[in-house]
Amino acid sequence: MLTAVLLLSFAALVQGQAQCSYSDASITARWQVVNGELTVEFTNKKVGNNQWTAIAWGPGMQDLDVVIFRVSNGKASVATGVTKGYGPPIFDSKLNVAPQQITYNNNELKAIITRPIGNLKDCTTWNFIPANALENGEPSYHEIPPVSIKKCPAECKKKLF
Repeated sequence: MLTAVLLLSFAALVQGQAQCSYSDASITARWQVVNGELTVEFTNKKVGNNQWTAIAWGPGMQDLDVVIFRVSNGKASVATGVTKGYGPPIFDSKLNVAPQQITYNNNELKAIITRPIGNLKDCTTWNFIPANALENGEPSYHEIPPVSIKKCPAECKKKLF
């Protein structure tokens, strides 16, 4: 009986913990929300020169908020935009994230960005897009499908950075 109670207590504790990270063979990400600001640390260990990778928020593959990380001529940069269908994103004239850090070394891109929690305060789908080729400096169609997972960033109040 005591064992069953302990197992149920442990299961409830694990379920109650916020999932504030993601990891696969090439991408790792972790995030926190402090004072209404979402900070995301994003690393892709398999980005070549003249490639792009991204995070996008929203269900499906349209109407997404997108943060695109590009590596062009050995230099990393960030752009933001939205998708209005299954085509390329429409880029913002002004970034809707504040880059805190962006580095590129030995095929590893690492970025830390901050943005208001805004429409991400509720649980939503996070899409992690692996490295894809740039065509004329612009993101091309992604040949590898993104990994889509539902996350609740507002629950991630533990300060990481």
